Amino acid sequence: MSELTIKLPSTVNHSVTDIYNYTNVKISLPDRCPLCDEMQTPIFITSSGLEDGDYKFSIILECNKCRQHFLQHYKFNGASFSRMGIKTRYADQINFEYQFNNSGFNDEIASCSQKFVNIKHQLDIAEKMNLDELLKFGYRKAIEQLVWDYLKTYQEKSEKNLQSKSLPERIKLLNIPENNWISDLIAWVGNDGAHPYQRNQELTIIDMKNLSNLLVSQIQNLIQQHKYMEYHSKNK
Repeated sequence: MSELTIKLPSTVNHSVTDIYNYTNVKISLPDRCPLCDEMQTPIFITSSGLEDGDYKFSIILECNKCRQHFLQHYKFNGASFSRMGIKTRYADQINFEYQFNNSGFNDEIASCSQKFVNIKHQLDIAEKMNLDELLKFGYRKAIEQLVWDYLKTYQEKSEKNLQSKSLPERIKLLNIPENNWISDLIAWVGNDGAHPYQRNQELTIIDMKNLSNLLVSQIQNLIQQHKYMEYHSKNK
């Protein structure tokens, strides 16, 4: 693994204010291109600046095989050395971290199933990376997790009881008006995502997302009803 010492310009609001104010950093370059997967030593192009108090930065590299540009992210590790009065810090490679919050979900959904929220965030990442073949089955997994957690929390179903039932059967336990057809359709499209053949070619990932949104909305309503019914029962 090749090493390189670079100069990170100090920035304020991500703008360089003094070209003579910089931090020396020694880094290890990646030994494989994430785009063509070839072993090689990439060419350093440029780096981001370094905001005051920040410990992370990124650099742009060029693969010397496929000539594509890619990003690599780093974080200072606390180690450093000085030579002739010049301090150089060390930084380690890190994977890019997507930052998400639960703003896309109501509190009822997030509190019922944090695992569902996590899976949905991973699906958002997969969609941004054009990993379309993973989405149908991924949405099925997300819905199955939400239904599972709801039935355990609000209907006090045991794991043993739920394990003996299929996903459509679990959805039907929700007792929502649309449970007969929506449970079948979600299972059908989700199963198509796991098989090399498609039994329901007319139903795309767009349909799976729409069906998922419908069911999530129904479960959110059920949670709200449960809370108000509980309050009414305690205070009547």
